[in-house]
Amino acid sequence: MPKSNTLLRSEFNYKFSMMSVYAAVKDIQFICTSYTRSADEQNKLFKKSVSKCDGYTNVSYHQRDRARDIVIIDDEGKPIWDEHPHYETLGKFFEDIGGRWGGNFSGIKDQYHYEY
Repeated sequence: MPKSNTLLRSEFNYKFSMMSVYAAVKDIQFICTSYTRSADEQNKLFKKSVSKCDGYTNVSYHQRDRARDIVIIDDEGKPIWDEHPHYETLGKFFEDIGGRWGGNFSGIKDQYHYEY
């Protein structure tokens, strides 16, 4: 029997928490910039060609509450939107514990995105 979305959400939250602790140990600071999205919000991103999910027929992991977008912040609290090695460090860790990192997506790369 397939796992319910509730159970998968719980597993995602556990993995994201593990990544947060790993980031703290590595002295990597970040903030979450995206949580759950509505179908309309998702559709706007689809229309901008920054997502493959239209929000209606193809529902995103954000809509299922199984994805977060983050931005690394520097020591002064300023966001680092450019490529930075910390994104790959966290992405590799997240993949090592069974999640998916958007920086390794085929097609639209999304270094800020973590999902399960």
